[in-house]
Amino acid sequence: MSLTGTGSCRRSALRTAAKESIRVLIADITQKQIEKTLGLSHGYISKLLHDQNTIPSHALVQSLRLLAVAPKPRIAELQQDLAPGVTVLK
Repeated sequence: MSLTGTGSCRRSALRTAAKESIRVLIADITQKQIEKTLGLSHGYISKLLHDQNTIPSHALVQSLRLLAVAPKPRIAELQQDLAPGVTVLK
């Protein structure tokens, strides 16, 4: 899916790509883990899934797409860089 373009087509492509990646991710990890790892506000993933007016940034969509390729290992790698006390997935 191309994320280039302008206007409503680009916004729609960003929403669709984000939703597809999130659905892959939440099969393996929780929305809360995604939000915490990516530094997103609590509830933002749910908002992306259900609110048609919420448009994710291109950078967020790209991050979600990369994570969706191998959710558990990628999240674990990112969590290793977080502050002490954060649990790494096993």
